[in-house]
Amino acid sequence: MKMLAIVTSFLALGGCANSPCDLCGEWRSNADLTLDEMARSDKLSDKQRRFFSDNFFGRLTVETRESSSRAYFPDDDLSSISWEPSEVILKRGNSLLVKERLGGKTIVRSVLLRGDCYRVDQPDLGFGEWFCRVKGQPSNNSLKPKPFRGAV
Repeated sequence: MKMLAIVTSFLALGGCANSPCDLCGEWRSNADLTLDEMARSDKLSDKQRRFFSDNFFGRLTVETRESSSRAYFPDDDLSSISWEPSEVILKRGNSLLVKERLGGKTIVRSVLLRGDCYRVDQPDLGFGEWFCRVKGQPSNNSLKPKPFRGAV
C-alpha cells in the first residue's frame, strides 16, 4: 500500500537543480484539489475511483532538498524513510521535468508549480496529485501561474 502511494503520487518532487529551489521544503498532499481533478478523469475504473476517494489523498508528506526527496505518512518512523536522489532536468516557466530513481528504475515526471502548490502528473490515471507547502515553510516559488506553451 505504501509503495503504491509512493509510486502513484509523489516522487516527482525531488531535485532542485535550479536556484531558487522551487520544490525545496515540506509539502502535503491536498485531497480537495486532487479529488476535484480526479473527478474529471475518464481513465479510472469504478473500483479505482472508490479506492482513491476513500481517504487516500491528503496524508502523504514530501520533503525535498536540492538533490533528494523522501515521502512519508503520519504514522511512519522518519528514521526508516530514506532520501532518494532526484533532479530537475528541465524548467520552463512554471513547468518542471523531474528525474529520479525509484525501485531501481529511472522515472521522469511532469510537475506544474502554482503558487505554494504543485501538481504531479499521473498520465496512467488521467489526473494529477496536488501538493501544497506545509504552513510555516518558507516559499521559494516566486513564479506566478502562467500557461505553458510548447512541447517539453
